[in-house]
Amino acid sequence: MLDSPFRHPDREFTVVRCPAGEPHRAALTPQTSTCEAPHSSAENPYQPAPRWPSPTRAAPAASAAVRRHWQPAAALQGVMPAGWWAWLSSTDSLTQRLAGAMQQQDERDGQPIQGLRVRLLLQDTGPARLDEARLLGIGPRRHVWRREVALCHGDTPWVIARSLAALDLAHGHRLSTLGERSLGHWLFRQPDLIRSAIDVSRAPLVLSSSRPLARTTSLWMRRSMFSHGRFKVLVQEGFTPAFQHALQLA
Repeated sequence: MLDSPFRHPDREFTVVRCPAGEPHRAALTPQTSTCEAPHSSAENPYQPAPRWPSPTRAAPAASAAVRRHWQPAAALQGVMPAGWWAWLSSTDSLTQRLAGAMQQQDERDGQPIQGLRVRLLLQDTGPARLDEARLLGIGPRRHVWRREVALCHGDTPWVIARSLAALDLAHGHRLSTLGERSLGHWLFRQPDLIRSAIDVSRAPLVLSSSRPLARTTSLWMRRSMFSHGRFKVLVQEGFTPAFQHALQLA
C-alpha cells in the first residue's frame, strides 16, 4: 500500500508499507520501488538507490575522524561550519527549532504556512544495535521499543529521527500511543528531564524501517540520551540534504 509521497525539489519519495501481517515497516524509496523482496547474496540490495542531492556538493568541512566516529559536539566548534554546529549542538527542542525555521521559509517565499509534520515510519519492538545497547545499558540481544519518524516540511523530510528505550519503561509511559505526534514535545514537558552531552557523526543513514538511502550518502547526525526519572530514551537524528538545501547550509 502506498501512502502519500514525500517530495524533495529534485526527487519524489513514497513510503512503501509491506503486506499485512508483517511488522510495521516503511521505507523511503523512489516511487518506482516496491516492498523489499528476498534477494540472493550476489545481488546488490541497495539498488536502485534514491538519488537525493549528494551532500558532497556542498559538504561541510570535517575531518575524516568526524566522518567515521561519534564525537562530542562541544569538541567540534570551529571544526565544522558555524551554521551546522548551531543546529547539531543545540540543546533545546529540535521540533520547535524546525517548526520556526519552516515558518520563516514559508513567510520568506510568500507561501502558506505548512508547519512541521511528523510522519511515522516505524514503531515496533526489536533488537538494538551494539552501540545503542551499550548506551542504553542493556544486553546486545535484548529487544527494545523502537520508533523512527520523518520530521517534514509539508511532504519533504528535513530530519529523520530514531528513538529507542527499554521495553518495560517505554510501555510504562505509554509511548506506543504517540502515533504521529512528536516525542520531543512530550519529553520537553517533563520537569525533571536530563539530557546527556550530544555526540555528532557523519555517516550513511541506516534505519530499521528501510535500507540505507544510499551507500555513499552521508548525513550529519547527532545523538543524545534523555532521562526522566528511571526512564531513558536514546534519540538519534539525521539531517537530510533537503534540510541543508532549505537552510542554505554550507
